[in-house]
Amino acid sequence: MAAAGQGLGRERRLRQRGQFLALQRARRVNQRQILFLWRPNGLAFSRLGLTVSRRVGGAVVRNRIKRRLREIFRRAGADLPRGIDLVAVARPEAAGLDFAALHRLTHQALEAIARELTRNYHHSA
Repeated sequence: MAAAGQGLGRERRLRQRGQFLALQRARRVNQRQILFLWRPNGLAFSRLGLTVSRRVGGAVVRNRIKRRLREIFRRAGADLPRGIDLVAVARPEAAGLDFAALHRLTHQALEAIARELTRNYHHSA
């Protein structure tokens, strides 16, 4: 269990339906098991939202995926791109992934997002 101050606090999570809907037309990093939607949020920190529908599996499977993703993002900490809203949408194929595979996929997506942010930053400067 994470020590106090090491988790994803309320301000770092997307919690309201409108926040999730705002990302429907956002940029995407599309993987077979997880779709990552993201966009700049104009804040000094990033916020995370998770979506795991019933199509992925039963409650135990869905909660396991969400716990693992939260832990991956918590561990990423300073490596997370700053100032974005990010939603991870698990697909049914995500149910068969272990922690290491989920971590690898998420890390690849975060690297792609960071590259795009850097590319856009250098073009707009």
